[in-house]
Amino acid sequence: MDEAIAAVGGDWSRLAEARRTRADICAFVELHVEQGGVLEHTQTEIGVVQGVVGMQRYQITIEGSPNHAGTTPMDQRQDALLAAAQIVLAVNTLASQPPGDRVATVGALQVWPNAANIVPGKVVASLDVRDLSQSAIDTLVTDLNRQIIDIAAATHTKITVVPQLNVAPSPARPEIQVIIAEAAERLGLSHCPLPSRAGHDAQEMGRITDMGMIFVPSIAGVSHSATEYTTPEQCANGTQILLDTLLSLDRHYD
Repeated sequence: MDEAIAAVGGDWSRLAEARRTRADICAFVELHVEQGGVLEHTQTEIGVVQGVVGMQRYQITIEGSPNHAGTTPMDQRQDALLAAAQIVLAVNTLASQPPGDRVATVGALQVWPNAANIVPGKVVASLDVRDLSQSAIDTLVTDLNRQIIDIAAATHTKITVVPQLNVAPSPARPEIQVIIAEAAERLGLSHCPLPSRAGHDAQEMGRITDMGMIFVPSIAGVSHSATEYTTPEQCANGTQILLDTLLSLDRHYD
């Protein structure tokens, strides 16, 4: 790594000198496409971001007993995939309930032995939970763990849950949210508050200085795809809001 940095004129031994602190940066504002469909669905031109959500990720392992699919009676099975399916349903139900505005996803499943004529003996699943409220995340995980105990007992399986990632929420500074909203009103652009459910630079910058974010719509809510699109007019609206916000912040922190 140090050789690669040196090749482009850098000095690895002086890396610590590049560190920035709150004393160096009054505020950080990021303009980004929403990467979701809220703004388009509500026909809103500007999103005033309330903060970047926290995220917890887990690996859930379900161990049952592989057996012949034809000769094993239903009441004698230890079906790991059945337990996994019940966990997926529990995650969806819990995330759809208050408190907060949580999202939770089981996005990956690995099944063993993964054969049509064998009762699944093992499943490894992912779990991703996000919310702007840490307590809402914690509540969902606690409630899910209680249900997992019942699912394991009902399906005669062993279920273990191992944390993989824990990123705390990063709230946007309230004063910056107000300044962004006021800029939108001066320009006659509709706006609404909403969380950022994806990670951004602002998430980490918000841990060392005042942070704000501006969203512009993503057509059809599509992101990370060749069909992702935001119109030139929407980009221009966001850029103007960013400029006005920075000018206002310059006066605010003077």
